[in-house]
Amino acid sequence: GAGINLSRSSMNADSFRGTIGLDLSKEFKLAYDSKLLADFRTSYTRDFKNDAISRWTRFTSGGAAFLLSSLPHGPGIFAAGFSIGHEDSFSLITLDYDAEFTGHLMSHTATITLRFRL
Repeated sequence: GAGINLSRSSMNADSFRGTIGLDLSKEFKLAYDSKLLADFRTSYTRDFKNDAISRWTRFTSGGAAFLLSSLPHGPGIFAAGFSIGHEDSFSLITLDYDAEFTGHLMSHTATITLRFRL
């Protein structure tokens, strides 16, 4: 079949945010060109508008329009994370972890990065 298509109103969202944070990092020399990298970070973001995002949608085949709405993320968003890595003259490997907490949302992100110089 042709599938089900949706038509929707414009997707505009307004936000006004302020953030304060702290980032602590340290390099530990291990050998001639080798070092251990450590980073700890935390922040608080305040969304001063904190409005829900809403848009009207309808099936292109017809029928009544319906409203899709999202919950606002804030107003307070707490974030924390760390990074640990090893670097020498030929390579870099890092592990990053970040978490974000709001009144109804908990988000986690983990990343491993490998870089090699030839």
